[in-house]
Amino acid sequence: MIKKVFFLFCICFCSLITYAINKPIYSVEDTWIVGHNLKNFNNRPLYINNTNGFILAGDKPVMRLCRGGEIYGTLSFNFMDMSGTYQLHEFSEIKSMYKNGHMKWVIEDNRKVGLQIQLEVVPDVEEMGMVVKVKIKGAKSEDQLSWTWNGQETRNENLSWKLDCLAYPEVLSWGPDFGTKTLTSGVIVGNKTVYLFASDKRQMLQDMIAKRKFETGLKKMEDLCNRMIINTPDVYLNALAMASVRAVDGCWYPPVFAHGAMQWNNNLPGWRVLFGGTMYGWHDRIAEEAKHYISTQVTKSDYKENKPNKNHMWTLQDYTSRFYGEGRILADQNAYDMQSQFFDQLIEDYRWNDDPTFIALLRPALELHLKWIEECFDPDGDGCYESYLNTWPTDSQWYNGGGTAEETAYAYRGHQAAYDMAKNAGDTKSMEHHDAMLKRIKNGFQNILWLKDQGFSASYIEQEGNKRLHKNPWLYSIFLPIDAQLTSSLQNIESLYYTEWALQNDKMPCGGRMIWTSNWVPGIWSVRPLWPGDNYHLAQAYFTSDLPDEGYDILKGTFMHGAYNTAVPGNIGDAIGGTDFGDCIHTFCRTLVGGMFGFLPDYPNQIVRISPKFPTDWDYASLSLPDFSINFQERGLVSEYEIRLKKAAKQLWEIPVKTSKVVKVTLNGKNVSYTMVPGVSRSILKVEVPLSDKSVLKIYTANDLDYNPCQNVQLSSYTQDKITIDCDSILAVYDPQNIFENIQIKNKNISVWVANNTGFHTAVCKVMRGENEEWKILRVNIRNEHEEKMEKLRTLEGYPQAAIWEKINLQKYMNADVTQIFKQEYLSPRPNTASCRLGIDGFSTWTFPYWNAGPPEIKLDSLNLYLQDETLKTPQGVQFQWPQGENNIIFTSMWDNYPTKIAVDINTTGEALCFLVCGSTNVMQCDIANAVLRIYYEDGSKDQLELIPPINYWNLCAFNVHGTAAGQGSRAYYTSEIDRFCMPQKLPDTIRLGKECTAMVLNRVLKPGVVVERVELETLSQEVVVGLMGVSILK
Repeated sequence: MIKKVFFLFCICFCSLITYAINKPIYSVEDTWIVGHNLKNFNNRPLYINNTNGFILAGDKPVMRLCRGGEIYGTLSFNFMDMSGTYQLHEFSEIKSMYKNGHMKWVIEDNRKVGLQIQLEVVPDVEEMGMVVKVKIKGAKSEDQLSWTWNGQETRNENLSWKLDCLAYPEVLSWGPDFGTKTLTSGVIVGNKTVYLFASDKRQMLQDMIAKRKFETGLKKMEDLCNRMIINTPDVYLNALAMASVRAVDGCWYPPVFAHGAMQWNNNLPGWRVLFGGTMYGWHDRIAEEAKHYISTQVTKSDYKENKPNKNHMWTLQDYTSRFYGEGRILADQNAYDMQSQFFDQLIEDYRWNDDPTFIALLRPALELHLKWIEECFDPDGDGCYESYLNTWPTDSQWYNGGGTAEETAYAYRGHQAAYDMAKNAGDTKSMEHHDAMLKRIKNGFQNILWLKDQGFSASYIEQEGNKRLHKNPWLYSIFLPIDAQLTSSLQNIESLYYTEWALQNDKMPCGGRMIWTSNWVPGIWSVRPLWPGDNYHLAQAYFTSDLPDEGYDILKGTFMHGAYNTAVPGNIGDAIGGTDFGDCIHTFCRTLVGGMFGFLPDYPNQIVRISPKFPTDWDYASLSLPDFSINFQERGLVSEYEIRLKKAAKQLWEIPVKTSKVVKVTLNGKNVSYTMVPGVSRSILKVEVPLSDKSVLKIYTANDLDYNPCQNVQLSSYTQDKITIDCDSILAVYDPQNIFENIQIKNKNISVWVANNTGFHTAVCKVMRGENEEWKILRVNIRNEHEEKMEKLRTLEGYPQAAIWEKINLQKYMNADVTQIFKQEYLSPRPNTASCRLGIDGFSTWTFPYWNAGPPEIKLDSLNLYLQDETLKTPQGVQFQWPQGENNIIFTSMWDNYPTKIAVDINTTGEALCFLVCGSTNVMQCDIANAVLRIYYEDGSKDQLELIPPINYWNLCAFNVHGTAAGQGSRAYYTSEIDRFCMPQKLPDTIRLGKECTAMVLNRVLKPGVVVERVELETLSQEVVVGLMGVSILK
């Protein structure tokens, strides 16, 4: 906790600290993404005609034409003059430039004064080819530039994968194919402009046909990318936004958007791979994909029962279960539920489009889908839906039947859309059904999953057992309820704070920050990535919640790192998913358009909301796309907004203003009435506009106030405190987490009695600045230093060298051999719902069988290092009695294999009790008590020590399993430095009894002079086995 407190206040006071921001690898010049004298080959693919064909270009002027398993050729250049021959890619000055899906190089050399060679390459729009423009200036009449087309090769592999430098960085050093057969070649003499062309059917030609092809190809790239015209103060954002159009198009393989443009260029209905099509006006493509996948939806089925797949260790549902029955989309989902995100994105397009043909296709399919998810994932009807492999990072992740925020949010958005479709169709019965479902889901989320005293959603609630809430959510538990409007505007502000204090925030080298997806460890694939797609989605949630600077900080940190400071210029992807990966591209597009620019159409309800959330220091921004354009300019104290719509609609303007007084507001040059509501450190001016396709709104203000949304306060429990707010006066204090008592307001001060609700919290003040109401956020950290001190005294930090130990003989209680923990079947209890669960070996997640991985052999092959006679002496100096029989551990579990709890007689006094604990746990049991050791005293009092991964209880062995695709590495154990943030400041004491058998050495300080009657071990978590190997008393 100390580590997290320190990090939090670093974040909170970042405005007071100057951070060193590094210059990125790539810069921007006139919307070109530019590299200067960089060393890499093959690091910028150019996509050809919505196929898996591509031109592999890079920082160095060498180009390859590829498709499928074919390399059709490699184009390279040499310069020749009287002094010799020089490889063009080794010239001293090479500027590489990427823009609009084509590459350009400006090449000079300090040995060739005045000489400049320009190369440009674009895809051929007529066939599977590439077209190159060569322009030579400053050459002497006898100078020659020769080109060579060689390196033709057939490989039995998908080159979109194998030539993606993010997955296979060795391709970065793969230069010209010298020594291979020359297919064609040519020479350009003197100062000329020539054009070259090659395709999958024709070798490289130097011909006039190439000029026409180049001009046609260049125009198509320009026309394509001119779907977007953007202008903001951030030139890096402008250039990448334009590049994103080509990235979205590069993933379009009719009739679907592929999972990625390079790696993963296969068809999947998920993950977040449709949003960009909607944002950039390709509604025809969205409809085409919808038609393709909906045509495979099961409309009738005999699969009505839930059945585990016994050939997959009972982790997944059987192919004859309800999961594969009515409502299921059969194509391309494999074991996943990708269709929840698929329909969620179709709903987004429905809001933008309201096309009757599209609705006729979508509505019955959505109804079937909603029935499918209810019957599969909410069988008890409490409104909380289980998530079953329904987001991108769900490899090795599962919920064992428990209700979650993710699927609940998808269900809520789905029923909202179904309600609107029914309303517009005049279907009263369907409206009533969906209205009832919306109430059920919202109540379920708010009453079951929402942690009122902490201000965020739980990650899940246990289906059976103790039915506890797991209070360690990942990012999806935060931003998806905000997306679905399951949370109120104040709850949005509350829950986003969790991502700042609880999760790892990395300051990025080129500015901004990124947040790790979860705290679940060990970091096996894919439960804890630093994922661009999730960060773009999180930035969207910040913009939605009226925290624009904070949202932009995440957006900037993510795109500057991926697009400008890694190997691929203009990349919207990651080393894990590859260059221009769909789940990153489409979330970027949506965050840009719907988040920052705040274009939020709802054509089914005949209204368009315009709610821009620009960084507060911007004084202009404009964006034009096929469906709309928006233009913002601030001149002094006058702000002007202009919107143009392709399709006329009523408009609701929600414009943030930082002023004590609005002087006047005009709409299309005439005074207009408006309302003011509180915003975060500013007010929101609302104007309703009748049906129109164009509006110009001008806001005249008296002044420009500062923007300071969050005030950070550290308080102590059980104290009276006064907090001063930067405002004119405080109107009200909202304390949803009950951290204050007896709140008294006087002017700009609040006086409170601080409750003993320790930890990080949010309170919100409604304040006046001038004539306007605003929200001021209090980010509060409450500590109880007395309790912290007393808790610290309950554990010994070390042991005296001359300690006297009373070792308790546990032989009669022992019921198992620890080496057999994963050599048995854990079959019950397993409620028969459509759930993803742990494998029957007690070790394997659902991914492990796919990776041909399983538990390691558990051995005690290091035992003799610590064993003397019958005494085990740990590296910390604690002595335990080691058993002599076949059994060596007391196992407890909620599995029927072992008792849930067991008691051990002690009947003695001492300074401290020490425990040797060993057993299993998994990533879905982090930060919750897996078991508890209870200490019962003779005087009737008791104490307890909770076993909580990764604080003081670890799985006995490492998870040495790895995904089979590039980038899918795993951190196998808790000692990984990458996951150090999730660990306690001081790692717990352990002893390694074997290569794959680690036990925990724990202790609890005892009440002086009071006899301990017994110790009880009880397992509290499902899907774990917790054992006791030794108990000793420090006398």
